[in-house]
Amino acid sequence: MTKQPMTFYAVLAFLLCLAMFEHLGARHDFQVLEKKVAHLEKDLQEAHTKLIECKVKHIDPDEIRQRYASVAGIRNNNPGNIKGKGWFGQIGNDEAGHAIFRDATFGIRALARVLYKFEQDKVNTVKKIVSKYAEDGQENYISFLCSRLGVKPDEELNISDRVHELVAAIIHFECGANPYPAEYFVLISWSASR
Repeated sequence: MTKQPMTFYAVLAFLLCLAMFEHLGARHDFQVLEKKVAHLEKDLQEAHTKLIECKVKHIDPDEIRQRYASVAGIRNNNPGNIKGKGWFGQIGNDEAGHAIFRDATFGIRALARVLYKFEQDKVNTVKKIVSKYAEDGQENYISFLCSRLGVKPDEELNISDRVHELVAAIIHFECGANPYPAEYFVLISWSASR
């Protein structure tokens, strides 16, 4: 796992050195330099994406489930405690009606999908989200999310821009902890928007 980040930074350093060398020593017209910079930016973005994917692949979901075996949301691979049927990746429901997912990625994606739907329906403040999402303890829930997101209860949110933060905060409140790394939320929340 440590080799991947070192490779990423080595590639980054090499590309930056190459760009500086070409910029200082070459006599290219502006359009050629512009194309090279765009190509370098694309390479850096691909390297960054591969780094995140590598980190996500090194997460051990069995270890997370064993460590948090007493937490229904994590045991069910549904850390947002979503109820209902017909979710992508769902394999059943528990006795309380919470969905059980094949893998936590499906449960996290479902939570992000709920939030994107809220955004479409103009449910875009912490207060509105919690009143629609949670059945009990709404005041504590609102206070927790506002604290985590640094917003006021009635402040409008751009959910698309902050969905990975919101997903992580909801999971923390629902499960009492958030054992998943940040990279999980960035990738999975992005895929849920598609």
